[in-house]
Amino acid sequence: MRRRDNIRQTNDIWVKLSEKTDISKINHIDWDFVEQDLIDFDSLSDEELNFYIQYSVLPLKDNRIVVYSTYIRIPEHILKENPTILLWEKDKINSILENKIRSKSKITFSKETKSLEAIKKILAKMQTLECSDITISWRRDKVVISYAIHGKNIKDYEDIIDIDFADKLRLSLINISYENQASKLIDGKFSLYILGKIREYRLSGIETVAGHSLVIRSYNMFDKETTLDSLNYLEKPKKIIQNIINENPYGVFLITGPTGSGKTTTIYTILNEQFKKHNLKIKTAEDPVEVEIDGIDQCQINEKGDKENRVDYVSLLRSFMRQRPDIIAIGEIRDSEVAKTTIEAALTGHKVISTLHTNNIEATFTRLIENLNISIDRIEDSMSGVLSQRLVDKLCECKIKSKDSIGFERNESGCDLCRNNIIKGYNGQIPAVEVARMKKDIDNYKKENFLEYYSYNDSAEDLYSLGLIDKNTKKLINLFQ
Repeated sequence: MRRRDNIRQTNDIWVKLSEKTDISKINHIDWDFVEQDLIDFDSLSDEELNFYIQYSVLPLKDNRIVVYSTYIRIPEHILKENPTILLWEKDKINSILENKIRSKSKITFSKETKSLEAIKKILAKMQTLECSDITISWRRDKVVISYAIHGKNIKDYEDIIDIDFADKLRLSLINISYENQASKLIDGKFSLYILGKIREYRLSGIETVAGHSLVIRSYNMFDKETTLDSLNYLEKPKKIIQNIINENPYGVFLITGPTGSGKTTTIYTILNEQFKKHNLKIKTAEDPVEVEIDGIDQCQINEKGDKENRVDYVSLLRSFMRQRPDIIAIGEIRDSEVAKTTIEAALTGHKVISTLHTNNIEATFTRLIENLNISIDRIEDSMSGVLSQRLVDKLCECKIKSKDSIGFERNESGCDLCRNNIIKGYNGQIPAVEVARMKKDIDNYKKENFLEYYSYNDSAEDLYSLGLIDKNTKKLINLFQ
């Protein structure tokens, strides 16, 4: 073990102690032992908790302390009160410190609270509530933090913060997302260690008449083992999706749905499966690159800044076509120019996958023709298929048989799995889908001419018959048609 004066290394953690510290009393201990020995953090005041966080110190019951971080300095009075010092991995310490804020209750901040700690506290609540996103909205005399759960803002969980403090939070969020503070439109991403793991977030910001509006979306780190099966796609629609990808030598495959419908996860899963199975050359144009997948050439769109450094969808797509990719993926078709370049890429012999914000397959073709100015003959020549999807509430394992003995309904009493959910009896979400495989032919965008088709009505019926959803969710899915 390497020694240098009063510095000792244990498990790659360097801790600088005072001259009077007895190094022989430094020990390394494991998780199981410490977990049983921690004090009750609920008994700590916010000031005490902030103190321990500031000095990277965790107190135990019997005049011992746990320390972490590189070359930290422990105040002399702490050393006198706690003669034994224990080294512990940083990740585990953070998890315990954040248990104090693993709560659905209201959160408040003092003027002394550091911006980054406040951000972590908000994000910890966001993860605890299993929110898809949060909105920080400036009002005339206050700022409101709203938490969206399954697409709905729950008023009971809102937090109110001071405008001056919210302005500090805004600047800190802009800084950690590498965005230009002078910009009125913010679109960045960042990652932070929250509740025991590194998590990815996307930040969007605009100016309003009252001040600002910030939206933070949470993204789970993409698991390379994710498949359409693990995303709970049923066999029939999954087979059509695979046929669209594998049976067409070229063409456009659109994945559509509203914000928060799982489009991004689906497209990354399809790309990852194709790369792993066939070792294909895949290139993506994204704004921003939300998930990094090793082996896939992912390119960041940059339409800001000076002219020499700008990279837009159209120029990047044209560069892709000169590099002979097997699949081109476009983060989102946002305007007519990108739509036309996407069609052009398909007509030059490429498989192209992209996303579009529409409610169902019929609305997708309406938007392509009427809003994005794509001619019908171009659609007939280029389209391979369309997948429309929504995420709906999935019944928990504690579900009970319906009174009519047909299907299941939620257990209003809940169980250990769903007791803390907003509505007991539901646990997680599952995709409801509509998918069409198309042939290159006249009027191929009309339902009666689809080569293969699975409707939202089919999805509702199958999910209900398998006991994955209840009658209310089944009715909701039928409305998507």
